[in-house]
Amino acid sequence: MSRYQQLISAGITLTVITGGVVGALSGLSLDGFVANQPVLAIVAGFLAVLAGTVVRHFTIFASIRGAGPGPGRLIIPGVVLVNATIAAIGGGLIGYFVSLSVLNPPPSAWIGCLAGVLASVAMELLMIGYRARSP
Repeated sequence: MSRYQQLISAGITLTVITGGVVGALSGLSLDGFVANQPVLAIVAGFLAVLAGTVVRHFTIFASIRGAGPGPGRLIIPGVVLVNATIAAIGGGLIGYFVSLSVLNPPPSAWIGCLAGVLASVAMELLMIGYRARSP
């Protein structure tokens, strides 16, 4: 079992917690600027996914292979940005609709928190699939 496989649960937990916190803070801070709540959920989900990915990269992956990317490698590959966009749109909208079913009208921090958690879970699932097929 590789070191990455041993730390995958810790990485998922760290990403989801970070996503929830950053999503809630994003929803709360963007409440006055973004009037459309589904757009607020997508933006909060995207910010949560990016923050969760950065935190996971600099804690889990830095302990596996040392600090920084290898020679000729980007810190954030293009497929990670595509996965982050897909996860933010899907997780953000699902978080918005779940928040509507729980509280009506939902507070922006609640929308952001649910969007961040669900987008982070979607991002982790996409990245597990990406890591499983890449060498």
